Amino acid sequence: MQIHTHTLNKTHLISDTQLGGDLNLAVTQGRRSDFALMLALLSNDAVETTQIVPAYLENISDVNLRKQFNIPEPVFLTAKERDYDLCSKQADAFHQSGITSTRLNHCITPVALYFPAFRTHNLGEDVYYNLCGHQRRKLDAGVINTTELDPVNSHNLLTFAKRFQERQTQV
Repeated sequence: MQIHTHTLNKTHLISDTQLGGDLNLAVTQGRRSDFALMLALLSNDAVETTQIVPAYLENISDVNLRKQFNIPEPVFLTAKERDYDLCSKQADAFHQSGITSTRLNHCITPVALYFPAFRTHNLGEDVYYNLCGHQRRKLDAGVINTTELDPVNSHNLLTFAKRFQERQTQV
């Protein structure tokens, strides 16, 4: 039997997965010579056997994993505008159909756990509702007088107002 060297160079295997189940069968059946031959055919070059390309080429993100495993969006702790509408619909479902309908509705579309004051411009409810109507309109309109909030010029403004008042009383 004559073996050509150019055919042996072509038979190098990179991974044992290319052998399929033959390597396992050789071990379980006690065929030591076949096992030794198959191991000899495997390439011993570390560059060929080391996986250089990452296993997952796609970008793994939270959104992709949620789609892949069919996981719903996380429940937000702080309410947004849509949560107020959902909460009112769930309250209507409770009055119409009872607690089981409300629980099912909550499982399908969960609402937030904390409902802060809505449209109070980051003020507490008690502070916002104790403001006079003029201050509320000013906050809602977004008009903020910068001279009221300027601590650098407040001393100059107070001094000017005092002198102006003194001048008015002298006349």
